[in-house]
Amino acid sequence: MTRARAPRCLFLAALVPAALARAQTPAEPPDACARRLLERAAAAYREGQGFTETLHYRVEAPGSERVEKRLEAVASGRDFVVRDPSTTAVVVGAALYLTRPDHPARYLEVAFRGDLSAALEQAAGPGLSLFEPLSVAMRGGKGWDGWLEILRFKQLGPLTVRGCSSSVPAGAAIRLQADNGSLDLRLGARDGLPIGVELRFRPSGAPEGVEVHVEGSYERSAPPERIGFDASGKERALRFEDLGAAGLAPGSPAPPVSLSALSGADVPLSAYRGRVVVLDFWASWCAPCWKALEEGARLIAWARERRIDLVLLPVNTLEDLPSEERRRRVAGLWAAKAMPVPTLLDEDGAAFRAFGAPGLPSVAVIGPDGVLQAIHQGVPGAATLREEVAAAAAPR
Repeated sequence: MTRARAPRCLFLAALVPAALARAQTPAEPPDACARRLLERAAAAYREGQGFTETLHYRVEAPGSERVEKRLEAVASGRDFVVRDPSTTAVVVGAALYLTRPDHPARYLEVAFRGDLSAALEQAAGPGLSLFEPLSVAMRGGKGWDGWLEILRFKQLGPLTVRGCSSSVPAGAAIRLQADNGSLDLRLGARDGLPIGVELRFRPSGAPEGVEVHVEGSYERSAPPERIGFDASGKERALRFEDLGAAGLAPGSPAPPVSLSALSGADVPLSAYRGRVVVLDFWASWCAPCWKALEEGARLIAWARERRIDLVLLPVNTLEDLPSEERRRRVAGLWAAKAMPVPTLLDEDGAAFRAFGAPGLPSVAVIGPDGVLQAIHQGVPGAATLREEVAAAAAPR
């Protein structure tokens, strides 16, 4: 199957709301219609030996770069692989193996008990960019509540069915609503499998007026005959954070990077030697980043209460905008966010790359001696971050 062309996706997206309004009948309430359509899709995913499915999607926020992403799911028998550009998860039997494509010589192994979302959170925390695809949840036996949880894409609030139709031009459509946005799911006429998805939402912690738009299409092909994981020649990590570059393992010196203030002044990281430093890499188009920034603001208050000399350095990176326009946009967002500290700029992404380009959001904790205490891809839990800051501040 070939990937759907963008103009067709946009055309279908425009038709969905009107078709939902026309085709819904009192004989079948929206919830019942949506359950029937998703149960048909689940049955199709469970049939046969497996599948290969890639969700190609685009993430846009006003005034920011348009980011192309993908999520691939490959299933063969009871085993499967799920990967995005930053993380690969392989499930073989009762084991989940996690690797990062940029550092394939390391892996993390944890127990798998049938729930990929739970296993990923146990292994890497709630902020991991990789998420469980709907196809894997359906093939693995999750039901209605599990499907709705997956369709939140880690960004939407609890979902309710607002519309459903089996007679839009290319198949069927379901509209789901949350308190912070909505999702339209389009399903094919022939097999009932998803063919497109569109989300609009305000990220948690984002200023008023910041809305993220996600639009994607599905591509499918034949599955491989067998899925496995070969650990020979690889080093087993103890934590997900240890899958990064060997030079950036906890206990290594932090890279000697230099950042820029919104005024244009240079801000070397070395200027904060003697204090605990938390670097928080973010971008305006990165929905989970707003949650990480929110947690950073709470961390400052917590450290102040405990008389820990902490400096939080939010670092804006990977924005595809001209320099002056970028400064104006970031300054406006920062003022709307009302953060208790100023943000810095990683002008060309050099600082982000120096820390191993771990994905967004990313948080690094550095001790007063300039040694890396911890580095996280995603949003670390509040308790974890506080423990790491306290450990970095402890006398040595």
